[in-house]
Amino acid sequence: MTEDPLNGLKQLLCIYCLGTGMMEIVMPDTSREPWPCLYCDAGRRIRDARNSGGFQTAPETIEHPETDL
Repeated sequence: MTEDPLNGLKQLLCIYCLGTGMMEIVMPDTSREPWPCLYCDAGRRIRDARNSGGFQTAPETIEHPETDL
């Protein structure tokens, strides 16, 4: 069994985002919005970066009932 030499190239050029990692989705009101690609590694990296960045910048709100008067 031989390995497909174009396998790496196929992963670099996603047909949905053309390798950019971002694709357009059509909203119910027919407007278009950029969205991280759901089909390739570049889109996954963008989603992961947004998720990890969003959690780090979220303020911590810890309530302590015993100190609240």
